[in-house]
Amino acid sequence: YLRRAVALWPANGILHLNLGVVYENLNEWGPAIDCYREAILRRPGMSAGHMNLGLAQIHTGEVELGRASLQRAVTLAPQSFEPLLELGVALAQQGPVSEALVYFQRATAVAPHRLEGHTNLFRAYADLGQGAEAKYHALRAIEIARSQGKQATGNALQQQLQDWLRARGDP
Repeated sequence: YLRRAVALWPANGILHLNLGVVYENLNEWGPAIDCYREAILRRPGMSAGHMNLGLAQIHTGEVELGRASLQRAVTLAPQSFEPLLELGVALAQQGPVSEALVYFQRATAVAPHRLEGHTNLFRAYADLGQGAEAKYHALRAIEIARSQGKQATGNALQQQLQDWLRARGDP
């Protein structure tokens, strides 16, 4: 249906974006990237198009292009949680964690109730050896997970925190 809708309304960037998501879900990365590029061509200011393009590029090994696309998404929507978080994740995977930390902090400032922000801050601070900050964000993530009925996630985070504290020699 989306292909037909794109054929009927080719100027609609949202349709191209949504078709890209469908291709991505089918693990058809080439067509997904083409759709995201078309979405951006139709709506250059659409942060979601740049973000999805960046994630797809990283998935296909075009890491530098992907990071640039994610940076563009953040530039277009500096107060949007998802682009900030995704750029932080990309940086944490490929570069210095200290760079990623900035984006995790910004994402969590925008949406302090989001589990993913605190989870990534816990891991980043832990990697950087900043114990008090890591512990704070781990406890906050556990609290958020449990308040959202995500008991298994909260328990897994609790175990990660205990393992990390034990490895550091903390009681």
